[in-house]
Order: sequence, then structure tokens, then C-alpha cells
Amino acid sequence: QNWITAGLDVIMICTAGNYKDTEKLYTDARAKGITIIQFNMPIELWDPALVLDTCSVGYDNILQSGYVAGKFIAEKLGGKGKVAIITGQLGASNLNERIDGVKEALAAYPDIEIVAVEGTEDDLAKAVSVTEAILRGNPDLAGIFGMSQVGGPAVAKVLAQQEFADRKGAVAVFAFDDLPDTI
Repeated sequence: QNWITAGLDVIMICTAGNYKDTEKLYTDARAKGITIIQFNMPIELWDPALVLDTCSVGYDNILQSGYVAGKFIAEKLGGKGKVAIITGQLGASNLNERIDGVKEALAAYPDIEIVAVEGTEDDLAKAVSVTEAILRGNPDLAGIFGMSQVGGPAVAKVLAQQEFADRKGAVAVFAFDDLPDTI
């Protein structure tokens, strides 16, 4: 909002949460003739009118992220097993869309069951705690998917613990994001 008030010519925004959280910013910027370049999520998904004067660099979280990830998970698990999903903010539209895509892909595999979808508020300590609880409660878990930035690193930390040493290599780990810890 400060940049809009300052009258910048171009503002680049990376939206990672709820589309509606930034809607007023886009409307205010457009009213002042400011060009918006949107990263991460295609803005036309929530307001097609913005495509006319907004550059959007993004992808479809359902089909190009979640669905593709879900198909990959199903293939790696041989079409069967129990799966858990660890996500960031439960209210984040982009993460929920990814989850919807995973669920849509896995629906074609009746022998795959999603046993948990747990939020972590993108807090590593909470993600570790959530992962521990999931592993304790699901001794036959086949796979776990870290949907946001802390999921993959949290699973790695938990599987490095002595208590879960026997699960390392037995539980397939999938992660989404390009942070160094995730990679």
C-alpha cells in the first residue's frame, strides 16, 4: 500500500496466500495506473478482468502442481498405501488448491488412502511435531507429502531421530518447494 501511495510505476508481487488478501492492492494500483506484475499464482484465476493490465507469471496449483504431484506419488507408491499431507497455513488458497489437485489425482487409485492433512502454520517446530504425531499414529504409512516450505525439511528432521530410524527408507518422502532445505 505504501508503494501505491508513493506512485511507483510498476510493482511486482509474489502472492502465496489467499487471493482476496491482495485484491484491494490490485484495485488501488490499477486506479492509479500502476502496472502490477504478479508472480506465483495466475491472477486470472480469481479476477479475469485483471488480465487486461496485469502481467501474471504463475501456474495452476490444482492441475500443474497438485495433480502432477499426486500422480507422481501414486506411481512411486505402486498405486497403494497410506499417505499423509503436511501443509503450511490451512487457509492458504494456493496450498489448498495443491491439496485439491493431489486428492483429485489420488482418487483414481482406490488403494491409496489419505490418512491425514495437517497444517503447520509454516513453522518448522510445529511441522516436526505434526510429523512425529503422524508417524506415531500411522505405523504403516507409505508416504508423506510436505506441501509447503517446511514440510520436507520437517520430515527429514524427524526421520533422522533415533525413534524413527526404522521408518527411514520405508516411508516415501515427497516435498514441494525450492528452498535449499527442501532440495
